[in-house]
Amino acid sequence: MTTPPTPVRAPRVTARPTVGPPRPWSFPTPSDTLLPNGLRLLTVDLPGQHVLSLRVALATPVSQEERGTEGSTLLMVRALDEGTEQHTDEELADLLERHGVALGAGAGERGVHIGAEVTARHLRVALELVTECLAEPAFPAPQVARLVRHRMTDIAHEAADPGVRASLEFIGTYYDQRDRPHRPLGGTLETVRRLTPEHLRARHAQLGPSGGTVVLVGDLSTVPDPVGLVAGSLGGWAGSTAPAGCPGRPGGVRTPPVSPSCPGRA
Repeated sequence: MTTPPTPVRAPRVTARPTVGPPRPWSFPTPSDTLLPNGLRLLTVDLPGQHVLSLRVALATPVSQEERGTEGSTLLMVRALDEGTEQHTDEELADLLERHGVALGAGAGERGVHIGAEVTARHLRVALELVTECLAEPAFPAPQVARLVRHRMTDIAHEAADPGVRASLEFIGTYYDQRDRPHRPLGGTLETVRRLTPEHLRARHAQLGPSGGTVVLVGDLSTVPDPVGLVAGSLGGWAGSTAPAGCPGRPGGVRTPPVSPSCPGRA
């Protein structure tokens, strides 16, 4: 019977490796292009970064929401991929998965943003789908109702978190009641529960390319004419022709201290 050879152990490392001086680095300078519809395109070529990042930032501040519909901006942008005039939500999900596109969206005080992560070979499809979601979302009632329920659940969780509670009390105390920052960006239980597809369509009607920016970052060496690809898709999106909005004016400070109550929290 043959005895198996004894495995050779790698020598133990007893000395700390030498740390060399940091190499010089500077933030890449993007190429700047104005698209036909007024969108600003910034491209950054990062060799070796084969998963491309696409970001679309649009100037649609939450201060433009009608009073009582707070949260409509966030739900509107989250519902963009829940079905379009060409594809149902399941068909869109299948297309995104088939081409390896990770799509996401969100809203902030100054506007909304849509992002996609995709490899270079599927960039054209990703641009077409993002443009489709921006141009012709359907806002189907069942999907909107589901998003409303999810957002209401999020609000309940936020109310149970001491840090979030403190932040909500701060904005409610610091900002004037007439200013949009006085109310949560994602709305309250009262405003979110009454949101309907009509509210989201009305908010989407204010979405346009004016003042918006598209950023494309990654290894663009294998992408033939990346500027032309973006110009032929997002650059052809018309949207609202209204000028870009501005966030609401800042409010004044009110002095009484506030101690939010969190039952059960030590």
